[in-house]
Amino acid sequence: MSKLHPATAETAGIPLGQLVLQIGEERAAEQEAGNIFELPAVKPIPKITASSHKAAGRLNASAISVEEIKAWLDEREALLNKKFAGEMTRKDENRLSYVRWSLDRIEDAKYGENMDNLENRVVMYERLLDEVRSFTQQLERASNSRVR
Repeated sequence: MSKLHPATAETAGIPLGQLVLQIGEERAAEQEAGNIFELPAVKPIPKITASSHKAAGRLNASAISVEEIKAWLDEREALLNKKFAGEMTRKDENRLSYVRWSLDRIEDAKYGENMDNLENRVVMYERLLDEVRSFTQQLERASNSRVR
């Protein structure tokens, strides 16, 4: 088994996870031979869903202090002043995009769960509306067929 650096694993066609397991097996063999210290066992990473990413992001963003939020807002204000003064560089535009994204993450940490709940309720009511419309159409068809 040839050893590959993790940076070259993907280009060599070996998935990174498989490479980690291969390296773990090699280390285990070397350990049995007494060549290296004991390493923790490599365990498979559990499947992570989009909702767990969202929850982790919200948890991380909610830990930001008031001072950090003020610093983000001040930086955004300074960049917007540059933009409106016509002094904006490409680097500044990229930074403004990043600052806006960061502020969005902070806002999502505050209000995101409530917005998700609201969105779920709206979807529920839209489905109910569709069902009521369908039922109304069925009633109208039934009443029209009786009139004839």
